[in-house]
Formats: sequence, structure tokens, C-alpha cells
Amino acid sequence: PQTSAESTAGVTPTNYQYEPGDIRRYGAGTDQSSGTNDTAIANALLSSDVVRIPQDGDGSVYPISSSFTLSRFGQRVVGDVMGNCIASASLDAGPRLDVVTGFPTTGGDAAQAVFNITDRNQRIENVGIDCNSIANIGVYGTGGSITRTKLLNILIQSPADDGVKFFDSTFMNGMENVVVSSPTGHGFNFDATNGSSGHTTISMSNCYVTSAGDSGFRFDAVTGFNMDSCACDSTTDFAVEMLTGSVGTIDGMDTENTTRLFDLSENASLKSRLTVSGSRFLAYGDNGGAPANVIDNAGTLHIENCSFQSGESATLFLETTGGSETNWFGNTLSLEDETN
Repeated sequence: PQTSAESTAGVTPTNYQYEPGDIRRYGAGTDQSSGTNDTAIANALLSSDVVRIPQDGDGSVYPISSSFTLSRFGQRVVGDVMGNCIASASLDAGPRLDVVTGFPTTGGDAAQAVFNITDRNQRIENVGIDCNSIANIGVYGTGGSITRTKLLNILIQSPADDGVKFFDSTFMNGMENVVVSSPTGHGFNFDATNGSSGHTTISMSNCYVTSAGDSGFRFDAVTGFNMDSCACDSTTDFAVEMLTGSVGTIDGMDTENTTRLFDLSENASLKSRLTVSGSRFLAYGDNGGAPANVIDNAGTLHIENCSFQSGESATLFLETTGGSETNWFGNTLSLEDETN
């Protein structure tokens, strides 16, 4: 029967054999049109605290052409187990949403993201998102209500901009086993309005960015982030970019095919501070003439127990580029127990 929550939301299921929250209950299917799946997922989000995206056989693909908003406190979107998708960076290991023509390409970040986080304690897990270079962002959230968000076991492929983007004043958010593959922009972007309204306490574990068109991980005005066992491969710009007094620690990071490692804010009054330990950095190429393993605009940087390897130029090179950027003279740079 129709649940009271469905009745209140004005949602009438089309297939009662599935439990409330299962998108198939509202008409979704791997063989359905994007319009039908859009309506089904929207109805599930309107009427259920837990929305299930099921796995039917190997690599269930649901075409979509709409953005979806998590509007309830503690609301969750849960796919069936993603299997080995994180290790293999393969969307074939679990259920996925497949963006097709018709998805919004105007209207700002919220309109052009597959999922919008809007409230506290919301969670997305065990879902693949193929943006197909149509949807700008895989997961987006903005403002002080974005608190204690959890992203777990998610694979985001080919966003037209950033894989995950949080904007302004978010607090205590965590990401674990999240892979962003082939973003045109950043893999993960914690952005702020002119650096004035930043983020607090971001925890990232086993997150991976590959083939980014911009930096892998970007932090703007972030007070306290921690990256544990994260990785970055083949980014066009920096592996980690920090702006406007961001403060963070990195432990056990691994990079490959990335010529530029860290960019710490050049803001003279709000210098970024970074501690890096137990990490391996392997770089190739000369990045337009600059030596490999570049650490640019160094604010306060502490590196210990790390391995820097390169086939080009200097093993570890510090530089400032351009007259508008602040020299790092007088800033703290500590290298301890480094090899190579």
C-alpha cells in the first residue's frame, strides 16, 4: 500500500512489489527512458529518508537527464555494493546513473550537478555517476547547512567541471573511497567566495583523482583538512592546491605522472600551512620548462618521511612564478628523512 509519507508527498507508486525508497517502486528501470527515471528518483527523494538504487545483474545503468536534491535531514542515497569499482576505477562494478542529453547545461552549479546536498547528516554511498562530460558536477553542496555529510564508495566519471564541489561555510564533512576520473576541472574542489566564507574540518580517506584537467584536490579557506591514503594521477595542474590560509595535513599520499605537487596560497596575510608525511611523489615531464615535483608559492610547509622521485630536472624544486606572487623567503620549509 501507499505509505503515509508517500501520500503526504503526493507520490503514488507504480510497482508495489518493491519496498518504499527503492526507485523501481516509482517506475525506474535500466530499460526505462531518462525522463521516467528522473521522475522515479525525484519521487523517491520526496517520500523516503533512504533512497535505494538497486543492482540488477552486473553494472546496472539508469539513464538520467535531471539533477536531484537531497532535501531532508539525514537523507541517504544508497546503491547496492559497488564491488571493486574503487580499486579498478570501473563503473561496471555496481549500479550507476548515466547522464544523457537533456541534462541542464545552464543555471549554475546546483542545477548542473547530479546530486545536491542541502542539509545536515546527508549521505551518498555505493553509487556510480557517469557525467559523460554533460553534467558539470557529480556531487555539490553549499552553505552552513552542509554539515556532517558523508560520501562513501562513489565513482564519478567525466564531469564537465569538478567531480565533488562544496562551496562556502561547510562543516565536518567526510569522504571515503571516492574516485573522480577524468574531470575537466578539479577532482575535489572546496571553494569559497573570495576566500571569505571557508570550510571547517574536512576528512578524506582513500580518495583518488585521475586525469584531471585542473588540480586534483583544491582547498580554499579551509580550516583543518586531513587527507589519509589519497592518490592523484595525471593532473594537468597541481596535485594539491591551497588558497587563502588553508591548513591541512597529508599522510600516505601517492602521486604519479604529476609534475606539480603543491600550491600554497600567495596571500601575504593568510598564508596556507601544510604538513606532509609518509608519502610518495613520482613525477614525469618538464611542465613547460619547470622542473618536476614543483612546490609553488610555498607558505608554511613541513615535509617528513617522504619519497620524491623524478626522471626530469631537480628532484625537489621550490619556485615562485611571476611578480604578483609572494616570495617564500622567510616562510618555514622543513624537510626531514626524505629520500631520492
